[in-house]
Amino acid sequence: MTPAEVERWLQGLGSLLPREAVSALAEEVRRQGMDGSAFDALVASRATPSLGDAVRPNHMATLRRCWNAKKPSKAAALPKQDDEKLEQRKITPARFDPPPRETVTELGELPEVSVEIPKEAEDVDKEADIGTPLSSALQKQKVARPPQVPKLDLSFVHNKGSRSDSDNLMKHEWKGGRTHGRPASIVSAAGADDPHRAGFAHASAEDQQRIAEFYGYRDEGFIATMNGLCTDMIRPRLYVGNMADAAYWPLLKKLGITHVINCSLEAQKVPPAYESKGVQYLLLPWQDREEEAQSLTRQRFRTLRGATQYMKSVLKARDANNAILVHCVQGVSRSPALVCAYLMENEGLSLDRALSEVQSKHKGCLTSSHWQTMLHKFNAELLRGS
Repeated sequence: MTPAEVERWLQGLGSLLPREAVSALAEEVRRQGMDGSAFDALVASRATPSLGDAVRPNHMATLRRCWNAKKPSKAAALPKQDDEKLEQRKITPARFDPPPRETVTELGELPEVSVEIPKEAEDVDKEADIGTPLSSALQKQKVARPPQVPKLDLSFVHNKGSRSDSDNLMKHEWKGGRTHGRPASIVSAAGADDPHRAGFAHASAEDQQRIAEFYGYRDEGFIATMNGLCTDMIRPRLYVGNMADAAYWPLLKKLGITHVINCSLEAQKVPPAYESKGVQYLLLPWQDREEEAQSLTRQRFRTLRGATQYMKSVLKARDANNAILVHCVQGVSRSPALVCAYLMENEGLSLDRALSEVQSKHKGCLTSSHWQTMLHKFNAELLRGS
């Protein structure tokens, strides 16, 4: 393959890699004139290119699987007389610095799966522009971005009898967490008994598969992605997490969850899982899109404030045992944005303070500019006393 063909192959990966990673790799291929053999040597070396945060080890893992599955046969791609040259290229070390030694963060090891991250907004909503510069936290905050969940295969959900999956989840005999091979820090829930190793990421393979089927996923992408995510405590009895943890009953039981706020339209294709166990649900059919954040702004945050008031009523109720899990698909944008709005409105925190607290306790969230912009405008609305 010529460098141009390698670049076209990279661009054809579509939703399997983030745009930033594809662009950085394509630029490196052009800069070094990297043909198919040189690119194969890079992939086989398992080295991570020194291209900043754009390309990560989990991106290279996805790239390696795609390349090994789709690359043309070497025998067909090169004439026989080039075999010696090919072997010489195969043993040539990759022209990248070796990856730095990795450390395990609170997020745990990210899975070797990464797919499309929704397009971020590049322009500020002109209709509701308030003329105030974005806060320093919104301009300077740089956090790691967890992998994005692949698109749901929900074709079976719309068939008759789809609700039986909810029944099956209710009747499922949970096997409990595994004791080996999982990240050491899955749930940061101070005050809960043994909060570590409690979520979906530490569930048994059978439990994970049952939850994947409940939501409509048919491949390993869902499980691999959710293994890199976690649920975190923002305040006592207030947690933010992902759709997999929201369906994992052992975690809900351990954290004492009595109320679940589902902020993701994608996770509402199936009925709430544990209503019959007394868990109460608030469904917010939000999409992780710029248009959704702008819609909340245009309606003067009526829906957003309805949700924050619901959270206040649950947490301030006489029943001190109430606990809320706020989740979307990955717990990266919509649910932490709602929790930030709650802290700003009900605890009087500034935007910088609320954003900093949520991002420090729930790593990798709120990187999308359109949700940051929405929070900035909500903060201005609060300052005006509206």
